[in-house]
Amino acid sequence: MFFYLNSDKNIFVDEAIKTNGRIIALFLFQYSLTIPVMIFVNPTIVSGISSIILVSYSLYRNIKSIINNNSIFLLMFIFFATFVNSIINGTDPFSILPFYFYFLPIFFIFLFNFDFFEFLRFGFVLAIINFFVICWTPFFGGTNYMRFGYGMLVSVVFLYEIISSYKKTILKKKWIFLSYILFAISLIEMIIYGARGALVSFVLLFAIDRFIIHRKFIFFNIISVGLFFLIYSNILNILTWFQKIINIFGGRAYAIDKIRLQIAQGFAEASSGRDDVYMRSIDCIKENFLFGRGIDLLGDGAYVHNIFLQVFQDLGFFAFLVLIIFLFSILIYFFKNDANEEKNILAIFFSISIGRLLFSSILWKRPEFWMLAFFYFSLFYSCRRNMFYLYKKTYSTKD
Repeated sequence: MFFYLNSDKNIFVDEAIKTNGRIIALFLFQYSLTIPVMIFVNPTIVSGISSIILVSYSLYRNIKSIINNNSIFLLMFIFFATFVNSIINGTDPFSILPFYFYFLPIFFIFLFNFDFFEFLRFGFVLAIINFFVICWTPFFGGTNYMRFGYGMLVSVVFLYEIISSYKKTILKKKWIFLSYILFAISLIEMIIYGARGALVSFVLLFAIDRFIIHRKFIFFNIISVGLFFLIYSNILNILTWFQKIINIFGGRAYAIDKIRLQIAQGFAEASSGRDDVYMRSIDCIKENFLFGRGIDLLGDGAYVHNIFLQVFQDLGFFAFLVLIIFLFSILIYFFKNDANEEKNILAIFFSISIGRLLFSSILWKRPEFWMLAFFYFSLFYSCRRNMFYLYKKTYSTKD
């Protein structure tokens, strides 16, 4: 069996684990890399086919690999929770099936351990490819602004992470300047032509990275805070200036329009009806406080536009409490743990999923959140135990 030396961790890693890092990165990027195809083919069909291909290849590559038991425990817990909730609420079991079409592929690709460094390295390569694949779509039409914004977000996030934390270990000197340029262009495009939630996701990643993970860079963080307040105090003028430039070229920036409207006239005017949806959800929570109304992905009212209201409405108070504990434990992990690769990957999944689910989409159909959940649970003892087993096996074989 072939092993390679991970220079950052100084341990031998199975080649299959290196491949798994690439597969998981591809799985995360598949929803943006296939955007040009989605213009002509139903997005659900496109993502379904690509997911099947990635899962099949993962299972093929890991026939002899060690299974991560934590993924199985999480699968059993989710299945038990949704099954019991459907019995308590008397909902149609088939109404939950669409959720498992999104959930099970993630379970399979996280069933095996993966190399964290390779995930980040290959994700950086995909970020560059993804930029050139979708950067032209706002100018030719046919792509939904939300799909484009969240599609470009993954490039922004990985480019930022590599520039911020791996500039010396992953980037060659000739790539550093290009990376900064691509990051700046992708961020600007995302802000102008994407959804507001994509910007919120990046701001969340930036805050976690600068004020929690790299909190030792006090001077830089102080400058970042000062720059933020400077921009915030002049935000309407800046947005108006951007809007005028875009109008000159005959374009329209949906996110900028909405942000300007929200600042000038309040949340209700710019919420696209979300305030009414939130109020209906709160009324539903009051009526079904403990166990929720049940998950109903085939009926009406499933689209709440907020992860906390979604969980409280569908599964009740106890599930809401589990969600709070889960997210809070991740924040504690950021503060306590010193493993940079683990924290950086966790920050990527956390910001992409939570930033989006705070204002849009539906939890039961967003794979990024479940990637966050499986990755977080993979950080416990079994992952380190299996890596130690491979390390020990390598040296015993040499002896």
